[in-house]
Amino acid sequence: MTGHARWAGSVALFLLLVNGPAAAAQAVGNLSLGASVIEYDGFVRSGAAVLAPSVQFTTPRLSLSGQGSWTVFESGRGVGQATAAVGWLAGSARWWRVEVAGSVGAAKYAAEPTSGHLVGGARFHAIGPQAGGWIGLATGAVFEARSTVAPVELTMAGWHVRRRLTILGAATFTGFGAEQFVDLLGTARWAGPGLEVEARVGARPWARVGIEQGGGYGELTAVVPFSSRLALTVGGGSRLADPIRRNLGARYLSAGIRLRAFGPAEPARLEGASAMLRRLIPADRAGERIEIDGTAAERIVRVHASGAASVELMADFTDWAVVSLVQSAPGIWEIRLPMGPGVYRVNLRRDGGRWTAPAGTRLETSEFGVVGLLIVGGPPG
Repeated sequence: MTGHARWAGSVALFLLLVNGPAAAAQAVGNLSLGASVIEYDGFVRSGAAVLAPSVQFTTPRLSLSGQGSWTVFESGRGVGQATAAVGWLAGSARWWRVEVAGSVGAAKYAAEPTSGHLVGGARFHAIGPQAGGWIGLATGAVFEARSTVAPVELTMAGWHVRRRLTILGAATFTGFGAEQFVDLLGTARWAGPGLEVEARVGARPWARVGIEQGGGYGELTAVVPFSSRLALTVGGGSRLADPIRRNLGARYLSAGIRLRAFGPAEPARLEGASAMLRRLIPADRAGERIEIDGTAAERIVRVHASGAASVELMADFTDWAVVSLVQSAPGIWEIRLPMGPGVYRVNLRRDGGRWTAPAGTRLETSEFGVVGLLIVGGPPG
C-alpha cells in the first residue's frame, strides 16, 4: 500500500492565506542519486539509475512538498514522475486533529501516454500520550490516455510510540471504478543516533475485477547519516501495484546517497508514514517541554520528557556544550545552571536521538540547526 491521498493544486494558496505567517516555518531541499535492480510486474529484471530531487515547506499546521524522479533503465528508456502535495492540520494539538490533505501527480514512460492523478480528502486523528489513530476518506480523479476514473479510499489506522520505536498499522479499502480491493499494512520504525530503520509488511487479502491479490509483501529501508547533510540510503523488498497513483507492483534492491541541498543541517530521516507521525504528534505530547525556575544567580532547568531514558541539552547558557539532565521524578529531568535574564537559544535531545527545539518555543535557524528561542525573566519583585 502506498502513501495516503493528499489535496492538490490551488488549495495550497488558500491554506497559506488561512495559516498566516508562521514563526516555525522551515524549508528543506534534498537531492537523491542512486542505483537499483528492479523487476516490475510483467517486465524482465533490469538495472536502473535514479535521480530524485525533493523540496518541503512545513509549519506547525501546514505542509507543502514536491518531489520528482527520473529513472533510466539498461535499455536506455526512462520513466519520469512528479508529485506535489499539501496538508493542513486544524483542531486541538493535545487530543484531536483534523487533517485536510491531497496530491497531484503525473508519470511518463518512454512513448506511452502520460498518466496522472488528482486526489484529496480528510482524516480525523485521535491523539493520546503515546498512542492514537485516525480514520480518513479520499477521492478525486485518475487520468490515463482518454479515460478518467474517480477513486474512493477509506482508511483506518492506529499507532504507538515508545522511545525510539514507532509502530503503525493501517487498513485501506479502495474502490476504483469496477475494481475494488483491501490493503493491510504494518510499519515499524527504529530511530537511533546513527541509524534509522523502517520495516513494512502488508497484504492484499481481498480484490475483485482485475486487481492483483497478494498473500503478502514487505520492504526494508535504512538511512545512515555520514554528516548533517549527507546520508546513505539502502532498501529492498516487494510492493503491490497502486492503480490510483499508477505505480506498478515490483521487487527491488536499491542504494544511493541523499544530499541536503538547503535547509537546516541535520541528519537525514526516513520519509512516509513515520514522517507524517513526527509532524502530527506535538512535541509536548511526548513531554519535551522546558521550564526555567529559580533566581538570576542559579536556575533550575526542568524538562518534561515522559518515557525518556536520557535527556540532554545544549544552549547559549552552556556555551553549546552538551550537558546531561538528571531524572528527579517520573518524566521530569533537571539540572542547575547559572543563568541571568535574557533570550537564549536551546536544543534538546532524548534517548540519543536528533536535536529538537523544546515545545512552545519560537523556532530559529542558526549554525546549530533549528533551535528554540527561550525567554528567561528576572527574579520576582
